[in-house]
Amino acid sequence: MALASASPWELDAAVRRAAARVLGADPAALPPADPRRDRDALAFTSAIALRAGEQAGQDTESLALGIADRLRREDGIVDASAGPGGRLLLTPDPRLFGPLLRDARDGAVFLASGRRPAPPLPGLTGLADLPTLHSARAAARDDARRRLGRPEGTAGGGEDGGAREGEGRAGAGWREPLVDRPRLDTEPGRLIAAVGEASARFAFCRSLSEHPRPGELTGPRLPALPTADDPGAWAHLTADNPAFAVRYAHAHAVAAQRWQAGEEGEGREGEGDAGRDAAGRALHLPGEPDPDLTGLLGALYDGPGTAAAAARRGRPHMLVRYLEGLATAYHVWAGPRDGAGAAGERAAHRQDLRAAVSGVLGAGLLLIGVTAPTRL
Repeated sequence: MALASASPWELDAAVRRAAARVLGADPAALPPADPRRDRDALAFTSAIALRAGEQAGQDTESLALGIADRLRREDGIVDASAGPGGRLLLTPDPRLFGPLLRDARDGAVFLASGRRPAPPLPGLTGLADLPTLHSARAAARDDARRRLGRPEGTAGGGEDGGAREGEGRAGAGWREPLVDRPRLDTEPGRLIAAVGEASARFAFCRSLSEHPRPGELTGPRLPALPTADDPGAWAHLTADNPAFAVRYAHAHAVAAQRWQAGEEGEGREGEGDAGRDAAGRALHLPGEPDPDLTGLLGALYDGPGTAAAAARRGRPHMLVRYLEGLATAYHVWAGPRDGAGAAGERAAHRQDLRAAVSGVLGAGLLLIGVTAPTRL
């Protein structure tokens, strides 16, 4: 069976099919073993032989050899082998990362491993109305957990009925809903007036600990529990503030799509998504891998697994840190390409990359209750 894309669920399905054939088992009965990306490469490792071998009482190294042999027959897998200790190593066809970009344009579906989450998105707690910073922090983390853990459904698109005013709206700006009516009689209200709700929610969700120690930091000048009097870098509109950096990356990716579309002229308007889809089916990576592009594609691949783990473990900081990493990978990739001329297939691939990044960042920000600006 041919792989449709290099998305995590497609690679996992291919590995499970191969393992099931070797074991004579039902793929759905095999233990979970999502393929993990090797650092700085578009190659992957799976522990399916280790886990299935232990379950079936078989030698894991022999099982890994058999699964690798089966995987090499899959259309879309260019190499598969058994690694040390029964680890399975596999490399998909680089062209399959084009369809992955197409999948990632709908960030909500992509982060849910290809399944559309059931609407509506759970509403958000009014943090400014709570009496203490500790209660606001707990509420922000619970909001993110509810949104991450909502069940999957089969419904089509449409705005989430539970979303608050201004949240997820196309063309969202940087002005936050509460800026014109700050509440200054509560600690959370004063903090939001000082740093904005986006930075407050990011700060509250960024650390692993549920009960931060006094003075605990999650990064340089990033208090786990900022206050209006001591907000640290959360008050800055610079890269020192992770909330700003991630939202800026989303705005840049959306704006850059408009800029390039304008440069290409109105003659290409009729192509729409179909033109980008056609280009996305064959993303030709350079013969000598571009580490910036590899890093960005790898960061996109990691999204569904990270979102699933964050939901399963109830740890919103995992999603927050993932979004920061994706934003950084995007800025590294986009930096030398701003203003660089491109045409034809290269230009279409650049648009696909920007659309994928904006789709995933926008959906991830929405899950933690933060708006995603679309203009710089």
